[in-house]
Amino acid sequence: MSTAALALRHGRALLFVAAAAATGGIWAAAQMPKGVYPEVTFPREQVVASLAGAPPALVLAGLTRPLEAQLSTVPGVEQVRAKTIRGAVEISLFFSADTDMDKAHPLVLSRLAEARASLPPETELVAERVLPSSFPILSMNVEGPYPPQQLYEVAQYTVRPALSGLPGVGLVTVQSSDIPETQVLLEPSRLAAAHLSVPQVAERIKAQNRVQAVARLVKAHEQSLGIVTGELQSPADVARVVVGGTPEAPVRVGDLGAVTSGVAPRTTLIRVDGRPGVILNVARRASGDILALDAAVRARLLELRPSLPPGIQFRPVYEQAKFVADAVKGVRDAVLFGALFAVLVLAAFLRDVRATLIAALSLPLALGATLLILRQLGQTLNLMSLGGLAIAVGLVIDDAVVIVEAVHRHLEEGLAPEEAARRGTEELFWPVVGTTATTVVVFLPLGLLSGVAGQFFSSLSLALSVAVVLSLPVALGVLPSLSARFLRPLRRPSAGSGAAGFYARMLTSALAHPGLVVALAAALGIGGAFLGARLPSDFLPEADEGSYVVDYFAPVGASMNDADALASRLETVLRDTPEVVSFSRRLGTELGPPVATLSSRGDLSVRLRDDRKRGFEEIADEQRSKMAAAAPGLRIEFIQVLADMLGDLQGSPEPIEVRIFGPEPSVLRRLVAEASERTKDVDGLVDRFDGDEGCAPQLDLRVLPGEAGRQGLSAQAISDQLAGAFLGEVATQLRKPDRLEDVRVRLRQSSGDATPPQEALEQSTVLTPTGMALPIRAVAQPEESCPPAALLRHNQRNMVHLTARLSGISLGGGVAAVRRKLAGWNLPVGYSWEMGGLYEQQQDSFRSLVLVLLLAIGAIVAVLLFQLRSWGLAASVLVAAPLGLAGGVAALAITGTSLNVSSMMGAILLVGLVVKNGILLLDHALWGQEAGRPLHDALLDAARARLRPILMTTLATVAALLPLVLRFGTGGELHRPLAVVVLGGLTFSTAATLFVAPAAALLVSRLRAPQGSRPPGPK
Repeated sequence: MSTAALALRHGRALLFVAAAAATGGIWAAAQMPKGVYPEVTFPREQVVASLAGAPPALVLAGLTRPLEAQLSTVPGVEQVRAKTIRGAVEISLFFSADTDMDKAHPLVLSRLAEARASLPPETELVAERVLPSSFPILSMNVEGPYPPQQLYEVAQYTVRPALSGLPGVGLVTVQSSDIPETQVLLEPSRLAAAHLSVPQVAERIKAQNRVQAVARLVKAHEQSLGIVTGELQSPADVARVVVGGTPEAPVRVGDLGAVTSGVAPRTTLIRVDGRPGVILNVARRASGDILALDAAVRARLLELRPSLPPGIQFRPVYEQAKFVADAVKGVRDAVLFGALFAVLVLAAFLRDVRATLIAALSLPLALGATLLILRQLGQTLNLMSLGGLAIAVGLVIDDAVVIVEAVHRHLEEGLAPEEAARRGTEELFWPVVGTTATTVVVFLPLGLLSGVAGQFFSSLSLALSVAVVLSLPVALGVLPSLSARFLRPLRRPSAGSGAAGFYARMLTSALAHPGLVVALAAALGIGGAFLGARLPSDFLPEADEGSYVVDYFAPVGASMNDADALASRLETVLRDTPEVVSFSRRLGTELGPPVATLSSRGDLSVRLRDDRKRGFEEIADEQRSKMAAAAPGLRIEFIQVLADMLGDLQGSPEPIEVRIFGPEPSVLRRLVAEASERTKDVDGLVDRFDGDEGCAPQLDLRVLPGEAGRQGLSAQAISDQLAGAFLGEVATQLRKPDRLEDVRVRLRQSSGDATPPQEALEQSTVLTPTGMALPIRAVAQPEESCPPAALLRHNQRNMVHLTARLSGISLGGGVAAVRRKLAGWNLPVGYSWEMGGLYEQQQDSFRSLVLVLLLAIGAIVAVLLFQLRSWGLAASVLVAAPLGLAGGVAALAITGTSLNVSSMMGAILLVGLVVKNGILLLDHALWGQEAGRPLHDALLDAARARLRPILMTTLATVAALLPLVLRFGTGGELHRPLAVVVLGGLTFSTAATLFVAPAAALLVSRLRAPQGSRPPGPK
C-alpha cells in the first residue's frame, strides 16, 4: 500500500493524532520556562584569592603565580587569565568547549586544596562556575523614609528570606554600604593610660561573650544541661565588661570609650536615585522561568507590604522579565503575521478558500507538535527557539503548498477529489521528502559550532528542524485525506497558468544558449563574493533592552569620598535625561560571579522609559559627551545589561582589545601608551582605555628588626595593634532575636572620619609587652610608594591591553582600522601583540560557521544524489546556491546590515532552501526523461508543471519572513540579519533556479554526451 493510499485510508486517525499533539504543544508552551537566551553552559571558572591589604606585587608573587601554575594543570584548561590588584587576584579559567563543567569544578576545588598549603595562611579562596544564573534577573531599589542601615535590615532579614523560598529563585542578595554593627570606640588617651591595646580589649570582650555546655545533669528523672554563659545581649553589657585595672579599681570597656550602634567601615558605596540606599537583586536557578519568577517576586512583595515599615517602596532598576515578555510577544506576533502573510499568498494563487485553509492547517499542527517535542527535550522558550519557530513558518507551509497545489492541479484536470489527492501525493512524495531533508541536513554540522554562538543557534536550529521534520507527516499524512474529503472539482483554473506559458517561452530562449546563462551566473556569483568580502562585520546583533550600565573608573589614588563625589556628577546627567526612569549606583563592588574590584571602580544601572522615541545608542552618545564634561576625572563605558552579562560570561567584555605581552611591566606600560597614541584617530572607537589603571598610593611602615626586637615587639604584633586601631577588630557578635551582629573595637578618630589622614598613622603609638606606649617611628620607618594598581597576566605571561567600545562602526571595521594603525609597529625583542576581545570570538565563530557551511553543502549533495541519481543534475541544482548567497549579500548591503553570526546562520539555511526549488524542477524533468522525453523537452514540461508550486513556496516563505525583516517587537534585531539573508537570497535564487539550473543541466548533458550524439535542442 502506497503512502498516499495509507493516508487516505487512515486520515481520521492521523488527523486526531496530529491535533492531539498540537493541543499538547499549546499546553507545553504554557509550562515551558521562558527566558532571554537558551540555557547556555560557559566553559569558564572564576577563582578569587584574597590577602587583605597586600600590595599587588606581593599578591602576584604569593598568590597569582602559585595558583596559575596549579590551576593550569586542570584537564581541559586552555587559557588562564589573571588580574591582580591590592589585596586580591581574580583568575579566570577557560576550558575547551567539550569539557564537562560539572566534572571540571570539583577538579578546580581539588587543585585549590593542594595549593592552599603553599599560600599565606590568611588567604581566602572562592571558586565558582560562571553561569547566566550568576546574574540577577531583577534589581530593585529599596527606598523609604528611614536611615540606610534600617532599610538594610528590612531587606536582609525580612524581604530576602521571604523571597529565597520561591520556586525557581536562585541567589537573592542585598547590597548596601551601611551594614549595622555595634561599635566600641576607644579614646586613645584613656587606652594609653590603662596600658591596653585594641587587640587586648577585643580579646577580653570575646572571652566574656561565651556560652559553653559544661555538664550533663539529672534532676527528678530529667536530664538537663549545665551551661556557663557570659553572653552579652546589648551595648550596655559590652560597656560593663572588665578589661583591666585591679580588683579594687577595675577598668571597664565603658571607662575607655563609648559603646554605640553604628555601621561597618565602608569598603563599598551604594546609592539609589542619588541617595544612600539598598539594592535588592534576585537571580534565578538554571532553567528557571523568568516570567514566573518575576510574577512570584512581585506577589510576595505585595504580601509582605502590610508587615513592612510604612513608606517602604521597591523601585525596579532592571527587569529582565519585561524584556523577555516583550520579546516573546514580538516573536509571537512575527509568527502570527508571518503565517497570515503566507496564507494570503496561497489564497491569491489557489483562489480556493477550502484549499487555502487545508494548507494553512499545517501551521498549527506542525508548530504545536514542535512545542511539545521541545518541552520533552528540556528546551526553554527564548528568543532563539521562538525565532526558530518564526523562521519555520514559511518552511512548514512549503510542504503543504506543494501537496495541496498538486491536488489542486489534478482537480483542474477533472479528476475526482480522492483520485486527485492520491495521485498528487504519490507524484510528489519523494520530492517533498528530498526538499525537507535538504532543509534539515544543513543544520546537522552545527554540532561543530562551539562557544556562545553555537549554543545560541543550536536552540534556533533545533526548533526549526523539528518543525520542518514534523511538517512532512502533516503534509503527506493529514492533508491528503482532508483534501479528498473537503475539496471539490474546480469550475475555474487557479492563478498562474498564463505565467507558466510565459516562463516556458523565456526558458526556451535560455536553453538555446546554456553556456552563456551559466557564465552570467558565475559572474554574478563572483560579484557576490567580492561584495561579501567588503561587508561590515560584527559578532552578535544587539537588541535595545531598555536598560543599560555605565561603568565608571575614578583615579586609583582617589579616596572613596572623592570618587563618590565625582560619580555623583554622572547622576546629574541621568536626572536631566527625560528617558531615564530610575537608576542605582555602586562603587567598589560588582554584580555576578566573584571578582577582584578596585575600590575606585563602580557602575550605574539605568532604566529607561518604555514610551521613549530615542534608542539606546542615541541616548548613550548624548550622555557620553555630557558625562565627560561634567566629570572629566572619570573614565566611563556604556553597555547594555545583557551585552554586559554576555561579555562577562565569555570573559571578553570589550569589543576591541589589543593585548601586548612581555616580561617587564614598565616596558609594557610604555608600549600600550604608544599603541594608544597610534590609534587615537580611529573614528568610531569610544570608551577607550589605554590599559594603565595608574598606581595605588601606600604608606609602608618598614619595621626595624633591631629596635622592635629590643622592645619585645614583632612585625605581627605591631600590625595587629595598628590594624585594630585604624580598621577595627571584630571581637564577637551580639545575639539579636534571629541573627548575630558584629561588635567592632577600634580607636575613635579625632577627625570623626572612619578614614583618617595619613599623619594619624605616622604619629600613632604601639604598646610594648611591658605596657609602655611607644611611637611607631621608634620601631618602624615610614616610606611612601605607589605600585601599579593592577597587574594582568594571560597564560602566565605579563600583559597589558588597550580596549575600546564601538559607536557608528562595525566590529570588523574597527578592528581593521586598528590593525592599519599598528601595522609596521616595531616592538622590542621578547614583546608581541595580538587582537582579543569580541573580535577573537567572532573569528572563531566565523571559522566554525564556514566549516559548517561546507559540511552542509556536502550533506545536501548526498541528498541530491539520492533524489536525482546524477552528478550532473546534482551540480545543476547547486549552481543556484552561489547565486542565492550573492542575493543574500546584496540584501545585507542594501539594508545596511552587518555580516554577523546571525546572518551567517541565514546563509547556511539559505543553501538548504535554494536547492528545494531545484529538486522540484529537475525531479519532474528526470521523470519525463525516464519516460522517453528528450531532456530539453522534459525541462520545458517541468517548467510548466512546477512553476506555480515554486512561486508559491518562495513567496510564502518570503512573506513569512517579512515580520522578522521589519523587526516586529522587542528582540527582533537578533533574527533580522538571518531573515534578510534568506529573503534576499530566495528572491535572487528563484530566478537562478528557474533559468540557470535547467541551463546547467542541459549544458552538462551535452558535455557528457558522446560526440555526434548530443541531446537535441529545441525543435
